[in-house]
Amino acid sequence: RLDAAGLASTAGRRGTVVRGLPPTLAREGSTPGLALHDLAGGNPDPRLLPNLRVAPAAPRLYGVGTVDPKLQVLARASLDADCPEGYALELTHGAVDGIERLLAAWLLPGDRIAVEDPCFLGSLNVLNAVGHAPLPVTVDAHGMQVDSLRAALEAGARAVLLTPRAHNPTGASLDAKRARALRQLLAAYPQVAVLIDDHYALLS
Repeated sequence: RLDAAGLASTAGRRGTVVRGLPPTLAREGSTPGLALHDLAGGNPDPRLLPNLRVAPAAPRLYGVGTVDPKLQVLARASLDADCPEGYALELTHGAVDGIERLLAAWLLPGDRIAVEDPCFLGSLNVLNAVGHAPLPVTVDAHGMQVDSLRAALEAGARAVLLTPRAHNPTGASLDAKRARALRQLLAAYPQVAVLIDDHYALLS
């Protein structure tokens, strides 16, 4: 269990050793106060965000639903047309948090995950932090390349992390032809989880 969690390294008859601290991960965004503006991080202008301290919030107690009922009604009105019947709705602290939760629920540390190359830095940091092995899949102007994804699947990928449009950092978006080809390929691997990070959906 310690080995699977990345805390120890087993070497058979040579014994088990406690691993050192993981290397410092590259961080997205820039240091506050710099004259430079990071246009790739995706952070909003703080001056445009609402003040959440204006209205007092009711305390959340055990047993209360995790998604506010009013928010759930609004979310389902927006999402129902694009989601399969009976889908589950969950609230996360952004896409990276959602990806981390799904990976923890479906996979084990050490499992291989097909990711775009180059990949969004936040997603790559999550994979490294929880001990997954990324399998790079090349990207062109139309997103993931089919042959490269096929190679990753044949190499044992247990999941695919796919950005369908406004890919960070390339800006690539799937067209209909590429999307059909990827869907056809993935249909042959029903045991592989497909995580679609469609962060640009509501703006597209």
